[in-house]
Amino acid sequence: MIFPKTLVAEDNANDALLLQRAFKGAHIEATVHFVSDGMEVLEYLRGKQLWDQVASSTLPGLLLLNVGMPRLSGFGVLEWLRRHPHLRPGTVIAYGNKPEQQARAIALGADEYMVKSSDPAAAVCLIRALQQRFGHTSSCNCSSPTAPEGVSGPATQEGPGGEQLILSVRS
Repeated sequence: MIFPKTLVAEDNANDALLLQRAFKGAHIEATVHFVSDGMEVLEYLRGKQLWDQVASSTLPGLLLLNVGMPRLSGFGVLEWLRRHPHLRPGTVIAYGNKPEQQARAIALGADEYMVKSSDPAAAVCLIRALQQRFGHTSSCNCSSPTAPEGVSGPATQEGPGGEQLILSVRS
């Protein structure tokens, strides 16, 4: 199975770099685009402005969506996607700084929610879980002491603040 074209919406440059390194270190052969706010997500999905050059006729199969972005939050993007289901990526994983944001993200249509962490190990666990989900590995061993190339730190299932890094699936 081919890893889907992915759109990552992250306004924090350090966190975007962390995710970019995790994708690269996992040797994922997929198109991964990064945007920095909710308005850019909408522009990308509609194929507007600067995204005319990179957006193709196919929508991303995966959207990693920070709910706390400027201009238009991830919650605003989720609300927009409810009104425009024909432009919805196949899988939407929302994430934020607060566990209590999960219920709202899921209610607005996110497939999954996770608590955001700046820990490199958290990015490794996320990418490994995505690889497993899309059929690229037979198992997801997030307790492995080695991280992919370009990402330092041991991979664990708990972030530095003790937050849960396991994806919560909508029922």
